[in-house]
Amino acid sequence: ALFKREAGEMHERTTGVGQMVESVVMTLEKQKALGIVEGSTPLGWWVGFKLEADVFKHVKSGKYSMFSIGGSALREAV
Repeated sequence: ALFKREAGEMHERTTGVGQMVESVVMTLEKQKALGIVEGSTPLGWWVGFKLEADVFKHVKSGKYSMFSIGGSALREAV
């Protein structure tokens, strides 16, 4: 996932802030296949980002209390 999605800061600075480094969709089926006890991990999509030090300091200090991601997609019939 590295270099596929770039992080922004507070919807203002949109480049040079960080990159997505992992992306996992956890389902009950995956938990079972991996031997993970049901209910011990959340279900759904989880992404991990590596942020630049000047932005991460705001996360550690509590100045940034949440994280949002934006994106776009094309709907395709399946």
